[in-house]
Amino acid sequence: DLSPADVHHLLNFSSAVGPLVGRWRQPDLLELRTAPGAAPAEHDPLLQSDILDELPPSLRCRLMYAMHKGLLDKVGLFKSCDARQTFEVIARLESMLVLPGEYITEQGGTGSNMFFITRGEVQVILRGPSKQNPDVLLDHSLAILGQGNFFGEKAMFEDNHARSASCKAITYVGLLVLSKHGFDEVRAMYPNVFDPIIDKINRMNDEQKKLNADL
Repeated sequence: DLSPADVHHLLNFSSAVGPLVGRWRQPDLLELRTAPGAAPAEHDPLLQSDILDELPPSLRCRLMYAMHKGLLDKVGLFKSCDARQTFEVIARLESMLVLPGEYITEQGGTGSNMFFITRGEVQVILRGPSKQNPDVLLDHSLAILGQGNFFGEKAMFEDNHARSASCKAITYVGLLVLSKHGFDEVRAMYPNVFDPIIDKINRMNDEQKKLNADL
């Protein structure tokens, strides 16, 4: 239950951002910021978590839970979590804004974060040999990810995980970021939930690596 102080903050929050909700949901809000003379998108208060950061931590986490629980429900790693466990994961998410053309991950680089897309589009790119000339390396587009998609989850259960592909922002992209450190904190709290899942994923990865080696 919310405390009186939480209710007070929530009422202030609602009155402050209520008129902005319609603008936030307009699909062309970010694109409008690319017009000549427009303010830089990274300084737009609507595109950052400043308002949420003003709330008490407990209330901020409750709002984050209501807003983003659906994202975690899509990830196999978190499907068996109950409400409390999901809450602990969401409490460790950080917001991130990426500009068009910027790389979020790079193939071959090490990573320790996984990402949930809350807005915009991300291109997944694999750099590999050309079909016409194997000596020439080209970028091959594998997929376009959008709102509700996620990537980088292998970094949660592999130390110094090497990214298998690059991920590049096509538009302005809003992300929620979960660090391996944050995930490990939750995993230590609920080992019976996450250890069996990670063991299963690791076995599947080992089998896939063996199969690829035999080809």
